[in-house]
Amino acid sequence: LVYRHPNLSIESTILLYERIRSLPGRNLLLMGDFNLGGIDWASHTISDISNSSAEEFLDAIDDLFLVQHVTEPTRSGTSSCSTSIFKDREGSTLDLIFTSISLPVGELEYLPPLNRSHHIMIHFNIRYSKQSKLAKR
Repeated sequence: LVYRHPNLSIESTILLYERIRSLPGRNLLLMGDFNLGGIDWASHTISDISNSSAEEFLDAIDDLFLVQHVTEPTRSGTSSCSTSIFKDREGSTLDLIFTSISLPVGELEYLPPLNRSHHIMIHFNIRYSKQSKLAKR
């Protein structure tokens, strides 16, 4: 679970991305509030080319061949959220769910924020079955 502060120093950002790159790539689930709103996940592009944090993050995710599953905005662009999640569905996609290809994720359900949060909740299932391996002798 990751929380990346929006004002994280470049040194700490680099350290975070190095740690992400060092994660084992098999059966990996990585999720959290990454505070990187300048990434268009549908096209896998960065809207602000001067945002080196976003570019470095995409590189780290690509290095691990991770799949990003969140397709809707997760944070309201306004100071007050409606209970219908976001009426205009405008906002930023900051809360992300990544998995390795071997962990298929079921349909995501976007739920209203808790209390006064600007972030919605996301409910999802991972379809995973552990195959037992018998040792041959």
